[in-house]
Amino acid sequence: MTSLSKYKGVIVPLVTPLTKEGRLDEAALVKILANVIEGGAAPFALGTTGEAMSFSLEERMAFMRLVKKHAGDAVTYTGITCNSFSDTLRLAGYAAELGYDAIVPHLPTCYPLTERLMIRYYLQLAEAAEIPVFLYNIPVTTGMSIPLSAIEELSRHPGIIGLKDSESGEERLQQNLSRWKDRPDFRFFLGSAAYGAKGMLYGAHGVVPSMGNLIPAHYRAVVDYGLAGNAEMALYYQGICDAVSDCCQAGRTVADAIPALKYMLHLAGYCDAEAAVPMQQPDPANKKAIYLAFEPLIEKYQLQISLNAAEGVPAGIKD
Repeated sequence: MTSLSKYKGVIVPLVTPLTKEGRLDEAALVKILANVIEGGAAPFALGTTGEAMSFSLEERMAFMRLVKKHAGDAVTYTGITCNSFSDTLRLAGYAAELGYDAIVPHLPTCYPLTERLMIRYYLQLAEAAEIPVFLYNIPVTTGMSIPLSAIEELSRHPGIIGLKDSESGEERLQQNLSRWKDRPDFRFFLGSAAYGAKGMLYGAHGVVPSMGNLIPAHYRAVVDYGLAGNAEMALYYQGICDAVSDCCQAGRTVADAIPALKYMLHLAGYCDAEAAVPMQQPDPANKKAIYLAFEPLIEKYQLQISLNAAEGVPAGIKD
């Protein structure tokens, strides 16, 4: 059995930074990657947070190249899902060619699929791909939940080595932990980062937090303390992560939360706030709300973030 020891810890679903003209921003990506890797996390290109479904194949391939160019020796993951299976396979092959360590495909979103069709889809992909596969369950965007019975069957395929489950709920979490915590051949990652401390204390292998773009070291602390069985410290850092995440996620849909995260990264000096169509930047009222929620947390939690590095903070935002 191939060792899965490198597939662990914090995996950050990268935002895809864009210039004001809507082009990939390599300089901004370099800064974000440096923060992620220095924080002890691994980069995950073209996930949901990366707005992958809003980009053409050529744009996705360009971003995959840039991430590998600047990620150094870090373990790297990438999303590849397209509604066209041939395009999905093309991206899987390109990921293998570039040297990615795993692909993380969610279900295609055109049609509601039965459990048997879900299994067929992933088995066909795993048979064709020359790179390890992580299943990705995210009902909020696909409109479908992958049944645990399907994941159990798929987990026996040698090319399918893990699961990123972004479905919320205590029952789903407990069922995942009971199935995977003692499986040496299958890795379980929490896509719902709010469950990070609890998951790590009870047998998960890692977390996949979008806010890891900004505070990766805090999520690394959740993971490390959780693995060490230190519930007090794991929950302390989980509280910090949740408070910062709430600045862009609380009360917002996915389509609003991703641009809000980009705006927080903009305030911290990492990238422009531009989002890919059909998403758009937060309006002035939301920018003000995000700023006013975020700014006091920097001092409260002694975050190593300076908002003075940002350009374009709306006039009168503190009024």
